Amino acid sequence: MKRRSFIGLFLSGSAPLGSADRHRVLSPSDLNFLEMIQKASFRYFLEEINEEKGLVRDRSNPEAPASIAATGFGLTAYAIAAEKGWVSHEKALQIVKTCLRFFANEAENQSGFLYHFLDFSTGQRYQEKWKSEISSVDTTWLLSGVCIAKVVFNTDRDVVRWATDIEERIDWNWMLDSEKTLSMGWTPESGFLPYRWDHYAEHLLMYLFAIGSPTHPIPADCWLAWKREWTHYKGYRYLWGPPLFIHQYSHAFVDFRKWRDATADYWDSSVQATLANRQFCMDRSNQFRSYGPDSWGLTACDGPEGYRAYGAEDGWHDGTVAPCAAAGSLPFVPNICLSALRYFYHTHGDKLWGRYGFKDAFNLDRNWWATDWVGIDQGITVIMIENLISGKVWQWMEQVPSIRNGIRLVGFVRR
Repeated sequence: MKRRSFIGLFLSGSAPLGSADRHRVLSPSDLNFLEMIQKASFRYFLEEINEEKGLVRDRSNPEAPASIAATGFGLTAYAIAAEKGWVSHEKALQIVKTCLRFFANEAENQSGFLYHFLDFSTGQRYQEKWKSEISSVDTTWLLSGVCIAKVVFNTDRDVVRWATDIEERIDWNWMLDSEKTLSMGWTPESGFLPYRWDHYAEHLLMYLFAIGSPTHPIPADCWLAWKREWTHYKGYRYLWGPPLFIHQYSHAFVDFRKWRDATADYWDSSVQATLANRQFCMDRSNQFRSYGPDSWGLTACDGPEGYRAYGAEDGWHDGTVAPCAAAGSLPFVPNICLSALRYFYHTHGDKLWGRYGFKDAFNLDRNWWATDWVGIDQGITVIMIENLISGKVWQWMEQVPSIRNGIRLVGFVRR
């Protein structure tokens, strides 16, 4: 195997951290290991799917609803799988068309925005255990997959038409609700949620879509309306946000190595946040048995008390570690991330590894091991491994006109 990673990185347990990672290449052993994880994680989207509607289950529990975020990640995963030959082009296209047809023509929406959770069988708003909200950010993750499907399967007229319809009907101004920052969502019972995307979080991609929209764009100055608060930990400086996923999700689709605005270098912030997350765990390894130099990763995941947003800050953690946190940061600091993934596999594989790759999380002090796989966590694993190896998802998203337009309008410059 003579493939090279897109960012030219070699992973060695003895290599220095940070910028030194960027000057190395992946070995054949590294590539084989990563592909094993990626392929196992993709199996989730092959099996936890309603093939009549293209909906992906939120988690590997037969009672769980579908999630539009997991479905959006799934569309991207099918594009990757077709490119790699894990599924035929025809099979991937069939799933993509079924999904796009459903969201273009059947799924209930409000001003183009979609319900976060849907009944897995019917595709209607999930209301069995709670009443799902219309979600702005989860609509974004679905839209990401929709737009990538449009790029990858662009010779199919139905794909292009349905994908275009889904994007163009989203009224981003409606989600502003007369403010300068986007609302987190809406319900028919209570109207707009009392929470807004007004501080740095995983929403970078959402604002780029909204500002670059071909039909209902929001003003470009909304980009500067949300706060950027910096924090420091042991010499690492990054935009505040304890859970690691907020430093990963937009980066899964936009190659921020190339861009920065007048306020921040978002790529470097995510690098620093990952290193701080690891250091935070190392510094508490005498208190929590799950933590160590190769056992770290605090993010939103299952835990002993249920699903929770864990993070690298006191009050945000309890010793629970999620392998998807390291997988989601692979492009930032591949050296330490791959070392962690190897540790999880070789040390805890008997309890942590299964049909869909790494299960969601574990906590040694509580003798707790997740029993489920979570769709978005399998999705970020598939996508970020691909970005590390080939940069393919970034390349596809670069071809999306609304993203190119958003990058231009908010004033990004080449790094």
